[in-house]
Amino acid sequence: MAHHWWGDLITPASWHHTWISEGFATFVEGLFLEKQRGPAAYQEYIDGLMAQAPGTYRGSVSGRSDTVFWDSFGPQVYYKGAIVLHMLRRMLGDSVFFSSVRSYLSDPALRYGCATTSDLAAAFSRASGRDLGWFFRQWVVERTEKIDRPSLKLSWSTRSLDATRMLDVTIDQATADVLLYRLPMRIAVSWPGGERSFDVVDSLAHQTFHLEVPQEPAS
Repeated sequence: MAHHWWGDLITPASWHHTWISEGFATFVEGLFLEKQRGPAAYQEYIDGLMAQAPGTYRGSVSGRSDTVFWDSFGPQVYYKGAIVLHMLRRMLGDSVFFSSVRSYLSDPALRYGCATTSDLAAAFSRASGRDLGWFFRQWVVERTEKIDRPSLKLSWSTRSLDATRMLDVTIDQATADVLLYRLPMRIAVSWPGGERSFDVVDSLAHQTFHLEVPQEPAS
């Protein structure tokens, strides 16, 4: 049902944009599991997509050819397309994400018609009130043949600053020479008896975040 819905209600304008149908349909399979069995089943489904060997999703999610079958129906279209939507859901939050989806589906210029990746990005940007062009460029359009995801290295240390304890978290994008990603992420810090999360945006090849914590972290 999901494949019919996302292929027929709004159809890709060309084979370059098959991920709009197939990525959404694959993603909705996870939503069905979440509805039927709960969030843990959804996360297990996404983890399974993410567990593919590095290199599986090389190349752009939006295809480059109108004639090469595998370019339009490979794993980067179905599975990485679904992962992209999962990331977008987590970044925007459920309320904004699903209202954006409804806005996209109800657009009279697209409904029972054809759409491109740019149409989808514009619909999400309008509905969310955020410029999401960068998100779709780096995850969907960018044609990286050497890597299919960023490789990160994390290190941390603590220091005392007056009456405050500072946690210095350094993230290195080991693949920055191929593509420098902009990565909104949450750093969870725990210590005996407590924990705290910090929302940061990693966007440099080498970046350090200075986080104030009440005591020495355990992890």
